[in-house]
Amino acid sequence: MINKSTEVTKTGVDAFYLMGKALSITFKLIFIPILLLFSGLFIDKKFDTTPLFIVIGFIAGLFFTVFKALAIKKHLLIK
Repeated sequence: MINKSTEVTKTGVDAFYLMGKALSITFKLIFIPILLLFSGLFIDKKFDTTPLFIVIGFIAGLFFTVFKALAIKKHLLIK
């Protein structure tokens, strides 16, 4: 049986850690802006203000995505 701690030190990288980071980045950059866009669509249908909240949701998602991408870039460059 291979000891996990020696396997990690030989490669220098834990695969599960990297997969977790990749899923976290994917969630932050894709799912949350789409959620904001569909929230705007739902609010528009509820209050019958068709383009207003869709545009607000899209812009909020765009700003959130750019902000998180820059934060991830900064975090990766530090290490």
